[in-house]
Amino acid sequence: MKIAICASMVFTERMLEIKKELEKMGHECFVSGFADSYVGKTENEIEKLKLFHKNAKDAIREFWEKIRKVTQSLF
Repeated sequence: MKIAICASMVFTERMLEIKKELEKMGHECFVSGFADSYVGKTENEIEKLKLFHKNAKDAIREFWEKIRKVTQSLF
Protein backbone atom coordinates (compact mmCIF):
# COMPACT_ATOMS: atom_id res chain seq x y z
CA MET A 1 0.00 0.00 0.00
CA LYS A 2 1.20 3.56 -0.70
CA ILE A 3 0.87 5.80 2.34
CA ALA A 4 1.40 9.55 2.68
CA ILE A 5 2.23 10.52 6.25
CA CYS A 6 0.83 14.00 6.88
CA ALA A 7 1.22 15.94 10.12
CA SER A 8 2.67 19.09 11.55
CA MET A 9 6.41 19.27 11.00
CA VAL A 10 6.71 19.50 14.79
CA PHE A 11 6.21 15.72 14.68
CA THR A 12 8.79 15.02 11.95
CA GLU A 13 10.93 12.66 14.00
CA ARG A 14 7.88 10.58 14.96
CA MET A 15 6.64 10.59 11.34
CA LEU A 16 10.01 9.21 10.23
CA GLU A 17 9.83 6.47 12.90
CA ILE A 18 6.35 5.47 11.73
CA LYS A 19 7.52 5.55 8.10
CA LYS A 20 10.28 3.04 8.92
CA GLU A 21 7.83 0.79 10.78
CA LEU A 22 5.37 0.81 7.87
CA GLU A 23 8.13 0.14 5.34
CA LYS A 24 9.21 -2.90 7.38
CA MET A 25 5.64 -4.17 6.87
CA GLY A 26 6.03 -3.77 3.12
CA HIS A 27 4.29 -0.44 2.58
CA GLU A 28 5.60 2.36 0.40
CA CYS A 29 5.53 5.53 2.50
CA PHE A 30 6.51 9.11 2.00
CA VAL A 31 6.71 12.30 3.99
CA SER A 32 7.40 15.91 3.04
CA GLY A 33 10.61 16.51 1.13
CA PHE A 34 11.52 19.00 3.85
CA ALA A 35 11.37 16.43 6.68
CA ASP A 36 15.11 15.80 6.99
CA SER A 37 15.80 19.46 7.71
CA TYR A 38 13.71 19.23 10.93
CA VAL A 39 15.55 16.30 12.53
CA GLY A 40 17.49 17.22 15.65
CA LYS A 41 16.28 20.82 15.77
CA THR A 42 15.06 22.72 18.82
CA GLU A 43 11.43 23.83 19.10
CA ASN A 44 12.46 27.38 18.23
CA GLU A 45 14.43 26.24 15.15
CA ILE A 46 11.50 24.07 14.03
CA GLU A 47 9.09 26.98 14.33
CA LYS A 48 11.35 29.19 12.19
CA LEU A 49 11.76 26.42 9.60
CA LYS A 50 8.00 25.83 9.48
CA LEU A 51 7.33 29.47 8.70
CA PHE A 52 10.09 29.61 6.10
CA HIS A 53 8.94 26.43 4.34
CA LYS A 54 5.30 27.50 4.49
CA ASN A 55 5.82 31.02 3.17
CA ALA A 56 8.93 30.87 0.98
CA LYS A 57 8.85 27.28 -0.25
CA ASP A 58 5.09 26.59 -0.38
CA ALA A 59 5.59 23.37 1.58
CA ILE A 60 1.94 22.33 1.55
CA ARG A 61 1.76 22.54 -2.24
CA GLU A 62 5.07 20.66 -2.54
CA PHE A 63 3.68 17.74 -0.55
CA TRP A 64 0.30 17.88 -2.29
CA GLU A 65 2.08 17.59 -5.66
CA LYS A 66 4.00 14.59 -4.38
CA ILE A 67 0.74 12.93 -3.28
CA ARG A 68 -0.95 13.79 -6.59
CA LYS A 69 1.86 12.20 -8.63
CA VAL A 70 1.72 9.00 -6.62
CA THR A 71 -2.06 8.72 -6.82
CA GLN A 72 -2.14 9.43 -10.57
CA SER A 73 -0.16 6.25 -11.12
CA LEU A 74 -2.93 4.30 -9.36
CA PHE A 75 -5.62 5.12 -11.90
